[in-house]
Amino acid sequence: MAIWLNAALGLKIRHPVSEVVRGRLWHFGAREHKRKRHNFFFGCLLSGDANAIQGEIDRLASPGTEAVITTSDLLALQSTNLKGRLFIPLQAIAQLRKGNFAIEGLDAYFDGLARTAVTDETSLRLLDSKRVALIAGTEISLSPQVYGFLKVLDEADGDEVHKRKIAAALGIAENFRYADIKKHHRTVFDTFVQSDQQGNYWLHPDFLVLERGY
Repeated sequence: MAIWLNAALGLKIRHPVSEVVRGRLWHFGAREHKRKRHNFFFGCLLSGDANAIQGEIDRLASPGTEAVITTSDLLALQSTNLKGRLFIPLQAIAQLRKGNFAIEGLDAYFDGLARTAVTDETSLRLLDSKRVALIAGTEISLSPQVYGFLKVLDEADGDEVHKRKIAAALGIAENFRYADIKKHHRTVFDTFVQSDQQGNYWLHPDFLVLERGY
């Protein structure tokens, strides 16, 4: 897992994976985002050895530069001395494509658009109240256009909505390219939206049931 993630982050050539806490924490090296360097780690079972993990993060990363991609229970980490670190849930950013990992939506954690999760909830429960989507407990802020797109589908109660109706609601051309709308929120669309080749879109039934409480 750590080796695959290192490659997906584009760090494979520059920084070989280093296991720094046996079976729990791996260091990938650093890369820049908007002129600020971030040190990337992958961790699992972190709450079981929090002191050692904190020591290694402090040794390898300057304060505030660490980014720990993890499969750990983030709620459990809030009661350890690791509280306050930047944890990024693997489920929220990793996509498996053609047998390889692809990382998407990572920048949102550094730009303040996504907040670190403390639950594993995936839903549109906060769509209206906060204009965010929850993926693996992480709040993903939505652009006005993406919010409008999801709102149209939400109001359709699972029925198919043709792109003409969506275009009218968003005030855009009927021949809009779906790829252009979803390109900065791909994980959100891949999670919540389904479509066909005839230009129809609908909310994924699993999340429709969750939202309506049926």
